[in-house]
Amino acid sequence: MGFSCGCDDSDWGIVDEYVRPWAGHKTIKCRECGCELAPGHVVHTVVMAEWWDEPFDEMDDDRLAEVLASDDTDYIHSCERCADLGDAVSDTGMCWSIGELWDAYMEWIADRRVAMKTRPGRWRNDAYA
Repeated sequence: MGFSCGCDDSDWGIVDEYVRPWAGHKTIKCRECGCELAPGHVVHTVVMAEWWDEPFDEMDDDRLAEVLASDDTDYIHSCERCADLGDAVSDTGMCWSIGELWDAYMEWIADRRVAMKTRPGRWRNDAYA
């Protein structure tokens, strides 16, 4: 899909964002690149929920607890590398579909014919040729 500037059209909103070492007992996966995040790894978490009648930051604690307990609330965990790229993209006013950050980034790079520097185990130059 690539990057777009249509996030305002979404029925979803960010309830909370935080960065902490993962305190869970199980390994989780980054929603963007799929890397494993074991307990102790720094995890960037974005909590998203469908829009309610009032802005999340104006809700009282009981109402916000109801939102957070909803089955429709999504906790998106990202590794530091993906979160940094996501922040850089968001700072430009652009957005992407969750789980498609790297595909959108590679498409953006290819559209601009930017030469890529690679390291072993990372994306290759000819991956999107």
